[in-house]
Amino acid sequence: MFKRTLPRALVVLLLAWTTTALAQQPIAISTANDAEAFTQTYYQGPRPDLIGKLIDVLHATALFHKANAIPPYLGFFSEVFAANPDRLPQWLELIAKQAQPTKGVLEWALSLSKEGGVITIDGHSAALNDMYWGAFFASGHARYVNTLIEQLRFIDERANFELFGAGAATKWSLASNAQSHSKVRTILE
Repeated sequence: MFKRTLPRALVVLLLAWTTTALAQQPIAISTANDAEAFTQTYYQGPRPDLIGKLIDVLHATALFHKANAIPPYLGFFSEVFAANPDRLPQWLELIAKQAQPTKGVLEWALSLSKEGGVITIDGHSAALNDMYWGAFFASGHARYVNTLIEQLRFIDERANFELFGAGAATKWSLASNAQSHSKVRTILE
């Protein structure tokens, strides 16, 4: 019995078609939970064509009225804006139409993207760690996880509650995200 194989060129073509077809599948973004699910897996299959929809949903859900929701989205949008300069004019028009606080958060993310992103911010805090996670989820760049790993040294800082909090939050978030993101797990290993 002989083995039949597809010509390599056909296999490559089929894989490209499948990847493109999957990337073009409709994604529902209509709630805060949808927005979170979309942003936390964005790096796995970037869809800049859906960023406008995401902005509309974030405004409609009033998510940015919760201060703790802002940092991960700052990191996320700063990376998305930096990675898609050709789409900025379209997004700038949409941002200009937003009410506060959505408009302010997106303008801040835009400013960060022009300054090199959240990686350039000095300091140590749980909020900054959330910005790193947002940037990682947008880009998949290991530098954000590595920066978080560096924060683990603060877990023993009992004299400085802010540093201890940053270290403790980092420990929890690395463990949590390593369970649901194989890329995080690989970086940690």
